[in-house]
Amino acid sequence: MSGWVLGDVPEDDEAKGEGAAAACGEYRGVEKKQVSRWCVPSGQVSRVLPLPDPMFSEVDSVKGKAYDAAARLSVPLGDVAKLPWTGRVTAGEDGWMRAEPCVSPFWPTVRVFRFFVEPSAFVEGKLEVACPQVCRVYVDGKQVAEKLERQSAGVKAGTMCPKVAWERRRYEVVVKVLSMPWDWTAPSVKADFVSVKSKQAVNVAFPDGYGRAPVTIEALNEAPRVAWCSVSPNGEYVLSRVERLLPDGKSQASFEVRRVADDAVVMVADDARRYRWMPRGARLMFTAMQGENECALKAYDVEKRAEEVLVEGVPFKDVSYAWAPDESFLVATVTERFEEKGKEKDFKRFVNMADRDPKWRDRSFLYLVDRDSGRMRRLTAGVGNAELCDISPDGSKVLFAVSRVDYSKRRYEVYDLWVMDPRSMACEALLRDVPFSVSSASWSPDGRKLLVVSDADAFGGVGLDLPEGYVANGFDRQAFLFDVESRQAEPITRKFAPSVVSAVWGGDGRVYLGVVEGDVNAVYAYDPVSVSFSRVAVPDVSAGVFSVSRCREGFRPVMAALGQSMLSPSRLYVGDVSSGQFRCVSDPAAAHMAKWELPKVEKWEFTNSEGSRIDGFYVLPARMEEGRKYPMITYFYGGTNPSKQVFNAHYPALLYAAQGYVVYVPQPSGAVGYGQAFSALHVNGWGKRNAQDIIEGVKRFCEEHAFVDAAHVGCIGASYGGYMSMFLQSQTDLFAAAVSHAGISDLSGYWGGGLWGYAYNADAAAGSMPWSENGLFVEQSPLYAAEKMNTPLLLVHGDADRNVPVNESMKMFTALKLLGKPVELVTFKGEDHFILDYKRRKQWIKSHLAWFDRWLKEDADWWNALYPEKDSW
Repeated sequence: MSGWVLGDVPEDDEAKGEGAAAACGEYRGVEKKQVSRWCVPSGQVSRVLPLPDPMFSEVDSVKGKAYDAAARLSVPLGDVAKLPWTGRVTAGEDGWMRAEPCVSPFWPTVRVFRFFVEPSAFVEGKLEVACPQVCRVYVDGKQVAEKLERQSAGVKAGTMCPKVAWERRRYEVVVKVLSMPWDWTAPSVKADFVSVKSKQAVNVAFPDGYGRAPVTIEALNEAPRVAWCSVSPNGEYVLSRVERLLPDGKSQASFEVRRVADDAVVMVADDARRYRWMPRGARLMFTAMQGENECALKAYDVEKRAEEVLVEGVPFKDVSYAWAPDESFLVATVTERFEEKGKEKDFKRFVNMADRDPKWRDRSFLYLVDRDSGRMRRLTAGVGNAELCDISPDGSKVLFAVSRVDYSKRRYEVYDLWVMDPRSMACEALLRDVPFSVSSASWSPDGRKLLVVSDADAFGGVGLDLPEGYVANGFDRQAFLFDVESRQAEPITRKFAPSVVSAVWGGDGRVYLGVVEGDVNAVYAYDPVSVSFSRVAVPDVSAGVFSVSRCREGFRPVMAALGQSMLSPSRLYVGDVSSGQFRCVSDPAAAHMAKWELPKVEKWEFTNSEGSRIDGFYVLPARMEEGRKYPMITYFYGGTNPSKQVFNAHYPALLYAAQGYVVYVPQPSGAVGYGQAFSALHVNGWGKRNAQDIIEGVKRFCEEHAFVDAAHVGCIGASYGGYMSMFLQSQTDLFAAAVSHAGISDLSGYWGGGLWGYAYNADAAAGSMPWSENGLFVEQSPLYAAEKMNTPLLLVHGDADRNVPVNESMKMFTALKLLGKPVELVTFKGEDHFILDYKRRKQWIKSHLAWFDRWLKEDADWWNALYPEKDSW
């Protein structure tokens, strides 16, 4: 790899030769203004591309413009990467890259020069491109300069100097050079760079453009992925949905149907129809509008390639439909939206804490839909929300749950579970006023049992597996088999450490569970006969979303599952759950990810001072040098869910690594997926135990890994993790910088002001209230320890966050400002708990990175470019 250096570089040409480019990722604090230039050593040049003038080009356009050089350069050439390249072109001793003359006696021609730039850090300056011919310059596909007059060759011939602000990534520079007929001048390009602001020694590498590029924000966010999958009832086809984020921030999705026998794609469609399988065969249901708010339910037969109308004239808005297994009727869930009227538009009396949610007054009710006539008959009414759970295999019973607020119960919500004969309206309560969720419940294939996912202390605590004095973590979900006749529950996962996310019956009589197992997602099968679990061997690091046929007749052991890793978005696997053999049938991101240089991901764990094993993993920059020390970013959550090894662009460890950071991700005490006793440490923990694990983990990691610069370690977290980022700084001076997104600074403030703060505290602070437990709500609130905090802290928050109100960051910002501590606050307009708008998300991520560059690499250039100081303030 040849290259050039920005920094203390002599102006003679010899200093720009071999060895001038230092290793990618080096950071040094050079406290003086530096002006440097570089010369492009090599690049690519295209073949001669004919550009004949169109008919009537001698006539001015309606705008009075001639078909001139600007018009010729504006002719699109398609995907630049796919142009016919002649190979590499190397600059001569004078710094010029030259191509053979484009001699044509008939029409103009174009030659395209292409080269790449990789700064090791953020740098601002001027890109000086010299070309004697008429030309146009692009950086990453965007025009930055053009020259429409031809000059004689020379040292500064036709120099253009567009300003650029380059981050640490690979940039593509393209120069489109125009030659007119009978022009014997060789197309030539020379490029220099002048750094006008950098106070750092910025190393710049010149890759050949054929290898993988460092990961970027766009590389992670715009990678296509398989988002959902479903096996047809007959087990012969798999329906999947592929999604991707476009550069303009819009989403694009499509459906694909594959035949299991040979993995052939037999149908592709956009997502407008929202396909789902009918209960039998291989037919896809979809809706077709028949008016402003009416639709027809239709079916598309994949095998016959024919459509049929199933039901007409049914509601479309705020309604979902579920078919009976024999397809004789449907159950519709209709949501009635609450509308403020009259004086209610000017003021509001809150009924309860849940009423702070603007959607809480909406109510859902069940309707029976006759297939032949489309007539709807209401099944439920009242003030409770009715949620359809399942329809029995023989179609004789509808299982649904009704929930309502009850502040006398620990989790402030109670449930009734009902069974109804939809035709006779005969109804029976299986459970009444239970303080645990039963909305996830489904019939066994024989219709005798229910599969329920709920809390460990559900059904009188039969699922508890805790030491004396421990309180169950309600986020650690368990699976139960509930016998409808005896009303007894069997806790099938009581001794099973993973936390249950989803559960379905298979047509083979086994229960299939999607679980959190440590820091990954996995799929397990439970056999009620042998009372045993077996892991479904989906061949990827993490496998979450899955589908298996529930049909008993002619059951085929086919499963579809989505697998992913830190280094790859989700892809589709299809396999046989009997043999355990799976194959990847769709990897839509394969070509996309092949462009990017991926880091290394390794597992690492330690035993904390309490004797508990603390799991974790770390990510290493792709280009590490022996003997070098690298700054490190520690990412954590701590709020009961582990930070899993999945492809996640929202908190992008891969991007942090590409920016030259080691990334360490611990799973502190209280996380689910490691057993009930471990997750129970979250209850009434709020910070202290988590902080202890993180501090011990960081210290041990630095001690055991010589490549970490222990003096330059930062931390970042969001929500509960944002709280941890603040709380940690009151406990230690270990970190050189911290970032808190949507963090909680005052536990009592979040308890009373967060949309579900009081409900979350039903687990995080079970039985503890601000008036009874000052030691928790005050002593473990970062706000009340602000005077102990010395670490530079960046607070970021969506100003429309309802879960953790922005006031939580405002409070900490106010405290640290008054104390004269290093703190910054950046809010994002209109954003809720997550920063979803793509443009704002990019700024959000860059803010994290620029803050870490400022304090962990001692380079404030990027931060100052994003948020320039205003002397008048």
